[in-house]
Amino acid sequence: MLEKPLQSRAVRGAVLLAAGLLGFLLLEGLARLLEPGEKYFHARLFQKLPAADAARLNALLASESAKFEATYRLGASQVLDTENFVIDPTLVYRLAPSLSQKSLNFTLRPEIREEERWTYNANAEGWRGLIPSPKEPGELRIVTLGDSTTYGWGLEEEESWPARLAKELGNPWGVFNRAVPGYTSYQGSLLSTEANSLSADMVTIGYGANDAMPYPLREEEIAKRISIPLAGVAGRLALPRLLARLFFRMFPKPEPTNRVPPEEYEKRLGEISKHVREKSEPLLLSLCVSDPRYEEALGRVSKTEGIPLLRFEAGEEPTWIEPGGTAKCSAAEVLEQAGKSASAPSALEKTRHLAGDERKSFFADDCHPTPWGALVIAKSIACRIESLRRSL
Repeated sequence: MLEKPLQSRAVRGAVLLAAGLLGFLLLEGLARLLEPGEKYFHARLFQKLPAADAARLNALLASESAKFEATYRLGASQVLDTENFVIDPTLVYRLAPSLSQKSLNFTLRPEIREEERWTYNANAEGWRGLIPSPKEPGELRIVTLGDSTTYGWGLEEEESWPARLAKELGNPWGVFNRAVPGYTSYQGSLLSTEANSLSADMVTIGYGANDAMPYPLREEEIAKRISIPLAGVAGRLALPRLLARLFFRMFPKPEPTNRVPPEEYEKRLGEISKHVREKSEPLLLSLCVSDPRYEEALGRVSKTEGIPLLRFEAGEEPTWIEPGGTAKCSAAEVLEQAGKSASAPSALEKTRHLAGDERKSFFADDCHPTPWGALVIAKSIACRIESLRRSL
């Protein structure tokens, strides 16, 4: 007699469970229909975060991208997608190994974007350029740490300034590019170990533009949260993300911080410089650092640690700032050397097209070097290395 009540309870339980699951699936489907359709790479990153954090970040991205033209969103959806990046629990993200994809350079003028597609690429280890082999006797190595200005955003690999520097120096120098678009001094502090493991003799350090970028979460916090076990399970579902967005609309939006705040940026730069100096010679680069707080921090680290600083921003000429006060490798000297280079005519020809005028423009936008700008950066660093060699 007890079997029938037990069976009926089991049936009712199964029916309720199935109805609940069906209801959840219907709500999940509705949430997916209501969710914004941008295909940012960040959407995949957010799936690794708790739903509340994903809601904050999505809200900021929506408000920030609304300030730009539609082609910015088009470019971001193409360039910052899952084809080009993979999640990294330590670095937050990194380039996909063996990447090779023709990409739209959305920072260029609209009329030339389509014709100026470039190859977003990485080797089998997820870096642009050479894969290192064991260091040979007498070999000298440079490791370039940085963001998109050092990676060579919008340029083919051979046009980037690290590749041009390798050609300028020739044997016995080898240049290993460890820059990734979007990286900050947070990633740099972790990659300084990589530089030492490559037995680098010199390391260039170029961060700042992305550190200053407004974000609801600091870079370090994002790294911590994507490492929380199961934290991203709910983030993979649209319904929790939708509920979190609705919840946060009831409260004032939190003021965005910087991905790496100025004081932390200065501290991390100092730590990178000290770590690098244990085994090699550091050089600081200011290639797209427009925020005065970060510019001043760079200058203080250069002075405190006694490290030469190359300042080269859009609309300016390259300038070496020496801790001792004696300038080496003047802009006039570097530009004269660049003009005599065999690659100068082709670099200038493409640069004029990118810049939209006949001037010798160094940057295609506010941050990223043209082929001519990359050549000048390479010449500036090669000149500084030569002056250092002569002083020894």
